[in-house]
Amino acid sequence: MDYPYLTSDIPGIGGVIKTEPEDFIVEEIPLYQPSGAGEHIYAFIEKRNLNTQEMITRLSQHLGIKARDIGVAGNKDRRGITRQMVSLWRADPARVENLNVPQLRVLWVKRHKNKLHRGHLAGNRFEIRIRQINPDAAKIVPQVLEKLNKIGVPNYFGIQRFGIHNDNAAAGKALLLQQWEDFFHIVLGNPGSSQIQSGQTGEQRGDDNHAAILRARQLFEEGKLAEAVELWPPDYSFPKSLLRRLIEFKGGYHNTIATMPAAMKNFYLNAYQSHLFNETLRLRMPAINEVWVGDLAYLHRNGAVFKVEQAETEQTRVDSSEISPSGPIWGSTMITPEGKEWELEEKVVSEEGFTVEELRARFKTAGLKGERRPFRIFLTDVDYEFVEDSLLLRFTLPRGVYATIVLRELMKTDNL
Repeated sequence: MDYPYLTSDIPGIGGVIKTEPEDFIVEEIPLYQPSGAGEHIYAFIEKRNLNTQEMITRLSQHLGIKARDIGVAGNKDRRGITRQMVSLWRADPARVENLNVPQLRVLWVKRHKNKLHRGHLAGNRFEIRIRQINPDAAKIVPQVLEKLNKIGVPNYFGIQRFGIHNDNAAAGKALLLQQWEDFFHIVLGNPGSSQIQSGQTGEQRGDDNHAAILRARQLFEEGKLAEAVELWPPDYSFPKSLLRRLIEFKGGYHNTIATMPAAMKNFYLNAYQSHLFNETLRLRMPAINEVWVGDLAYLHRNGAVFKVEQAETEQTRVDSSEISPSGPIWGSTMITPEGKEWELEEKVVSEEGFTVEELRARFKTAGLKGERRPFRIFLTDVDYEFVEDSLLLRFTLPRGVYATIVLRELMKTDNL
């Protein structure tokens, strides 16, 4: 990600993660428990080396229900073991309970009245093993954690948000600009990209399909769409379905985009929103534990924001971790700060080639309203132990926060 570390004055412990699926375990902390009555079946599911979209696809296929009738509270990555809640509209509870699908295990089933939606989540509990750490890690870890506890963890969106080849934000920007052909070349082609060509991210994050994907991208650029479809691995359901629709519409980019599920469009648009936030946080990093006049302060207990009129008065609440300065998740109706923070946000927008008015208008067309996100967050329930040459780390994070932002501060690497 190439973003500044909060703990740059402390060396890293090095190491590697996700050598085994058991090295990265995450469990959702539900916002509420199912009531026991209703037409939605809530299932708490453990998945192994599957991302959330792949899980939804398999559940849809095996249970015979439409993907749109499956609800989740948050997205989880492919590599590792994750336990998350899923809602299934009008599914047979006995069939769900006895589901036999590779890489999935149903832990319990209960009825509830409403569909599970994004954000219906209190947080996530992580258990992560970092292997092959430096010999002096026992001295480094408490120093890093102490500083993160005192100042807060920079709330960057993690590298997972931006895709194996770090191109999700570029695809989102192309959608926002309605540059349909550019979007397809980013998502399905572009084999000459340095990251795609080298496989530096795909292979290092446990993707064994790099060679096939690279060839599929080359075939797309050569106009051999049918051959490209066959080379994309089965788990990459979105590029395969996108290619099939493009073939159906005889290469018509705009018509194909019109058939894309709204959730997938938002996936890429959200990645671009995340990029804009990260770039703003990069500029704000020296003062993430300070409030300025004109800031929109974020109240951690309930997510409310308010404009800071007297910085000195509010700083005591910052120091006690009650509030934090916030940054932009851009959208059509996002409220904006004043003063120095607004100057930072305008600078990022300008460097991206937009005016504020144009950016708002484009997000309005895309149907995204925007919100504010705190520049820092705090770890809770932190516990760690050293086992031979590895660190076993446990902690809880609020929803929407990435564990990798903690790991990069400890390891001093973005190769996660």
